[in-house]
Amino acid sequence: MVEFTDFLSIDDLFEAGGFRVDSNEDLDAIPEDVLNAHISKVTRFDSFQAMLNEAGAQYVLRQLGF
Repeated sequence: MVEFTDFLSIDDLFEAGGFRVDSNEDLDAIPEDVLNAHISKVTRFDSFQAMLNEAGAQYVLRQLGF
């Protein structure tokens, strides 16, 4: 997280946007355009999906020992 943002956790990132996300339902309730605007403002990513894609790629690389 800290490699790509100024936040220590995803919770901190959500909180900075004024979002309370305690479940998948909470996340799904945030309008996509609002979430993407926040993500593009406070990270190097253009969208939440782009951030998730990178997180997944980084996870796989770590699991493979890279």
